[in-house]
Amino acid sequence: MILRFLFRTHFRDISTGLRLVKRSLLADIFLESNSPFIGAELTIKVMLRGYPVGEVGIQTFPRVLGNGTSTSMKNILATIKDMIIIHRKIFSKDYDLPSSGERMEKD
Repeated sequence: MILRFLFRTHFRDISTGLRLVKRSLLADIFLESNSPFIGAELTIKVMLRGYPVGEVGIQTFPRVLGNGTSTSMKNILATIKDMIIIHRKIFSKDYDLPSSGERMEKD
């Protein structure tokens, strides 16, 4: 919900799952995050550049072996830091928007 509010997206979960991205699109997107936020950053910046972005629900199951690494305090703090930095950049006057000059709004 925080990401939907901060970045004005309609996505339910942009931090989880598989992404299929054309290689040519990656040349048009500059990624800055060094945390688990990078997947969300990619999705948000692709959306703002005007590319079509879809979402397909997935079913998840409880972990039965090992421990997850993205829920460590270090990763949580790094994610919050990256989220704030990217939010400030995207909503600044200097952010490189699509040629239409408008941010993509949710439907």
